[in-house]
Amino acid sequence: MVINNSTELLVEYINGLLFSLVYVEENFPFPIESNVTLRKQEALDYLINASVVGNKSIGFFHKLPQIPLDKPLRGGCLLVSASLPDGISVPTFFCRKPDNVFDIFAKALKTSLDTNMPVQIIISPNALNSYIMQSMPIPNQDRVSPYISPATFDIKWDFKLMQQKLTAAYENLTQSTPFVLSSGRVVFEQAQEEFPQYIIPVVEQAKSFSNLKEIHTTHTDLRFLQEVMHRLRLDIAVTADIEAEEPQTKTVLCPGCPFVTIFSNLDLSGHMVLTTITCPAVEKVYPVHAVTSVGYMGAMHRKLNKPTVFITNLSEIKPFNIKPHGNDYYIVLADIDEKGQFPLVNAPYKLKTLKSCTLPYSCNNIKRYSKIKVNTKSLTDESILKCIEKTRCPAIYSSKTALDAHRVLKINTALCTGCKSCVVNCETKALS
Repeated sequence: MVINNSTELLVEYINGLLFSLVYVEENFPFPIESNVTLRKQEALDYLINASVVGNKSIGFFHKLPQIPLDKPLRGGCLLVSASLPDGISVPTFFCRKPDNVFDIFAKALKTSLDTNMPVQIIISPNALNSYIMQSMPIPNQDRVSPYISPATFDIKWDFKLMQQKLTAAYENLTQSTPFVLSSGRVVFEQAQEEFPQYIIPVVEQAKSFSNLKEIHTTHTDLRFLQEVMHRLRLDIAVTADIEAEEPQTKTVLCPGCPFVTIFSNLDLSGHMVLTTITCPAVEKVYPVHAVTSVGYMGAMHRKLNKPTVFITNLSEIKPFNIKPHGNDYYIVLADIDEKGQFPLVNAPYKLKTLKSCTLPYSCNNIKRYSKIKVNTKSLTDESILKCIEKTRCPAIYSSKTALDAHRVLKINTALCTGCKSCVVNCETKALS
């Protein structure tokens, strides 16, 4: 049996399912081509409306927003995320192991078609980044002919019919894939622990938890499981087991991340930083607020408490005829090969004064400059650790062996883009 990469096989399998619309949120760790270029909530609405008229659609999100349920779907709609949702309003499947990833996608698509509802698939890093000794099954390429009429979008859900369809879907799943939790230890990302294989939001699903008096989980899963108990009308206490928590690790940003360049070179403490670029890692490290381009333009018509810095892609800002005013600034990332309306900064590491400008790259097309040189004699243990902490770059690291008197700073030349954020953040000027 040939050993295959689970992500590569899943991409091939999804392409074989012939989805009409594919959306991938920016920086989502899944190498599949997106043919929908909209912001998160707009893309979700677009995928669902496309399925209302019979198209098959699929979307990949860092974390799923609230899913609208006002119209029944004619085509299947799968919404894939790497994070547990805040609640359960639609059928949800959990993919935790690579060996059943194809089966889960097939059952999720069938459930979407059977219930006329979008279906969530929550997929863990373990399922995405593994090798499996399994060949790819033949995808189901059935399609519904898209049909739209004046009455298509006037159809509303009948709540009783929705419940009947959900109950029927649950009964079909229990016949093919029954499961009952028994240990009381329920954790999503730890494959050796128990976790529901699927949740259908009907009271019959409570049978899967009937053997449990209480549930122990991690802080990460706590809120979700409490919401599931509430949704299924179960009086089961859910508590977080502190001893079971995994150690916290520092967030690492992409090599050459433009946000590191911006925040390292400019003093933005007096400004509110707004951005259309969705990246969970950036949101953990820097005080940025997510907005849409249209939302930002609307906000400019009313007085805000602070001056703003708006970071966005050139493709998103190009349709607007914008002019900075007062103490508000635009920093535009060139994700397309076109001229922007703000001055181009060819060497972003030389950006020292806050002004409206265009950087020559974006998150998805980071440029490579000359490699960084290290003068180890000028470095101290403290300065090395501070430099690594400030840049959060995986290309820079340190080591210290029994033979070393001091910590040694090293550069991974395969990862280094030469953005020089580490040069800017090095207190001893040992990097150049």
